[in-house]
Order: sequence, then structure tokens, then C-alpha cells
Amino acid sequence: MGTASGGGSYIRPDLTLHYTYKGLRFTAQDPVYDNASLPDMVVSYKDKISNFDYNVAVTARDAENRDGSDVGIGVSLAGKLTLGKDSLHASIYNGKGMGAYSAICVGGPLIMNGGVDCDAEDGKLISQTGYSVGYKHQFTQKLRGNLRYGEVNVDDAADTSANVKSANLIYEYLPDLDLGIEWRNQDVTTFPWMPAGQQIEIMAKYDF
Repeated sequence: MGTASGGGSYIRPDLTLHYTYKGLRFTAQDPVYDNASLPDMVVSYKDKISNFDYNVAVTARDAENRDGSDVGIGVSLAGKLTLGKDSLHASIYNGKGMGAYSAICVGGPLIMNGGVDCDAEDGKLISQTGYSVGYKHQFTQKLRGNLRYGEVNVDDAADTSANVKSANLIYEYLPDLDLGIEWRNQDVTTFPWMPAGQQIEIMAKYDF
């Protein structure tokens, strides 16, 4: 939560076109809105300046708007500052038609809205802003931890908002196997497996 890619996460449609050249990336996907006149598109550019990595992206999608649709444009910026073995992370985005990416809609989370007029109110597309900040610390060669806060604010009549706080520890048990535990606290239910309130999640990830 707090990023343009949401969390949990919303399942995007099948990829229809993908092109990468150096740091530039273009993606066009089957639109979330069935009657859209153009694909959902993302153009992004990533680069690195010394110990600072950054990514700038622009999104464009035909979003449902009562009986029709309008094109919503969004912009996001993300960065990572490496400090020795540790790193600071931050991202921010703003735009219209962003509910399909952030999973937060006008009036509440996408799971409550069902995707109908997710980005619209009174016949107009509504903008939203999200941001996240995080810190990663490498305790040992095998043990690392992360702290993160994310928030989304929608410019609708209800001033819809959502936020999440999380902390985790991840241990590299084997070269291809990570084991971890995460504490998470969010103020709204975003998905059936991510309810409001506090959660403890145990994970295992095997790379092959």
C-alpha cells in the first residue's frame, strides 16, 4: 500500500506488449475496464546516480466513469539510497485512474468496491495520492530486516484513506531458500488475506 503497484496484490490482466531499451520500459496490458478503447499503459525509466537508484513512471488507462469512461493519467517516482549494507526507500505517486494499481478506490478498498467506478465519483475521475517510506538493515550476512509505512489518500467526498505499517525479519537459510516473519498493521481490509488490524505472517521463498 502506498505505491502505484498496490500490495497484496491486485491481479493484473494478461500482458499484451512489453518493450525494454536500457533503462526505458514500455508496457501495454489488456485493460481492467472491459469497454476501454485503449490498453492500460505504463512508461517508466530507471537509472542510478552513485548510490541512489530511481524510477520514474507515467501511467495511462481508460477508466470507467459512470456510463462511459475517461482517460486517467498518473505519475510516480521511487528511489533507493544505499548506505553501506543498509538502504532507505521512498516512493510517491499522484493521478487519476490509479485505483486499479493501488487497490484503493473512491469510497474504500477495491475489494469493497468490486471495481465498479473505482476511480470515479459523480461522473468525474477522482485523483489520489500515495506514498511509502522504508528502511532495510542488514544485521548479518544472512539476516536482514525491513521497516515500512505506506499511505493512500483519495480526493473524494469521503476523504477515503488507507495506511499500513510493517516490520519483518528475513533469514537466508540456504542460498536459494529464505525464511521470514512479518508483523503488519493496516487500518482497512484490502484483500481477504489482508484484513484490517494486526497480523503476523510467516513466509518461505525458494528461488529456482
